[in-house]
Amino acid sequence: MIEYLSVIKGGENQAKKVKVPNADHIHPMLSRSLNFIEEVFDDICNTDQDVFNDEKNFSILPEEIKQVCRNPTTRFQDVMGYIEQNKSKKKSIKQLYPELLLQFCYPRLDVNVSNALNHLLKSPFCIHPKTGQVCVPFDPKRVADFRTLDVPNLSQVFDEIGQYDKSNGNENEQKIDLDKTSLQKFVKLFKAFVDKLQVDKSDKLFNQEKENRVSAKKETSSKELF
Repeated sequence: MIEYLSVIKGGENQAKKVKVPNADHIHPMLSRSLNFIEEVFDDICNTDQDVFNDEKNFSILPEEIKQVCRNPTTRFQDVMGYIEQNKSKKKSIKQLYPELLLQFCYPRLDVNVSNALNHLLKSPFCIHPKTGQVCVPFDPKRVADFRTLDVPNLSQVFDEIGQYDKSNGNENEQKIDLDKTSLQKFVKLFKAFVDKLQVDKSDKLFNQEKENRVSAKKETSSKELF
């Protein structure tokens, strides 16, 4: 299923990761996706990320577009303007338009994350083996503010503990190592989540017990009638 839904394919060294065989006959699922993406493409890829000022992203464009879109301050508008003017004339440009939308905005589905056992066993506060970053929780209501590059890594955490101990001398005996690091706020967020689960479970058990008492009382009353 994940393989079927995956559109973005290729490793780190492959710049262009989407290939649309025929822009006139796009799969209905992708057509619906493109309708959604078109509504947010400018906000995400121009206003927020300015994707074509990244040379790796700019390199996936055909040479004819790169030649006429060299101004970095207006590059995004120039690229999309060129595509709009020429997509009805050139098949390659018409094909490029959905490919760009899908590459920059379609969800990236990692097949290995869905089927490889070592990926499935991730848990909060484990360490990513490649980056050294800590797996931290975040508030889903503020997902737009979450930046993966700001997540603490293991080296940073050790440095923070060392810095705190150096600055506070013997006072560090009164504080656990976790509270000396930038992980503290993430632990508080996770604790709040777990506490809410416990409250919800307690409420559920209480309500279930109440319902059981009411049912038992009704059953007793009905037996007394006979």
